[in-house]
Amino acid sequence: MEPDNAFLDAFLNACCYGELSKVQEAIASGQLTIENLDEGLVLSTDSAHQDIVAALFNAGARVSTDTVDALPGDLQHPNVVHHFLNNGLDPNAILSNGEPLIAFLNNTACARELLSQGADPNRCGPRGISPLVRTIVGTCKGEDTSHVEVLLAYGAKLESDLLFAAGGPRVAQGELMTRFLLASGLNPNTTHAKWGTPLHLAIYSAKPNIVKLLLDAGADPTAVSVGTQFPGKNPSQAAETVRHPETRQTIFVLQ
Repeated sequence: MEPDNAFLDAFLNACCYGELSKVQEAIASGQLTIENLDEGLVLSTDSAHQDIVAALFNAGARVSTDTVDALPGDLQHPNVVHHFLNNGLDPNAILSNGEPLIAFLNNTACARELLSQGADPNRCGPRGISPLVRTIVGTCKGEDTSHVEVLLAYGAKLESDLLFAAGGPRVAQGELMTRFLLASGLNPNTTHAKWGTPLHLAIYSAKPNIVKLLLDAGADPTAVSVGTQFPGKNPSQAAETVRHPETRQTIFVLQ
């Protein structure tokens, strides 16, 4: 017998808000279908209620496209990922949008759970963006490179074009990531088909602190761009396009 609407709503609310005892009572009643358990698993996973996730798996909830899609929620916990792995989650699972799960676990401990079980740190989705690039671009707060370090420890490719990911105008922690990448040995004079050199991109992005980091690391201030954004221009000529006069002057002085 399927549960009535009030019973089901109460069960799903309990899954969402972390009320373990109510979830256990609903499971014990025998009224829940496998589909109900799966729906509860989506909600409890999205809210990172690890005890409820465990209880639902024990009751027969399944690893499915919908439940896996809930793993990269705003709240993430490594024990939740661990429960999924114990119940058949493929470490190289793909989300419904075609992107690899590993690229969207922004909790470092959660990512380590997948990586330790064989997740490919270089696997890209339809847009060709690697987990490492997503992490560099998507890190928003704090002076923390631990997520990047974990990906590298499990085999992510450290390539010089990552400097172009770090130097973009909308990258919140671009200075932090650029410093880390340069300290890891990346070539500050690498080239890009659009941007030319990382120095050209840092100037375009109006980020004088990154300009200084690159120059201190040996970037060539006279390099002529082979990219389409500043064809045939050196960094000083590229700096003329910076709109804010104080930022433009700061960049000129650095060079």
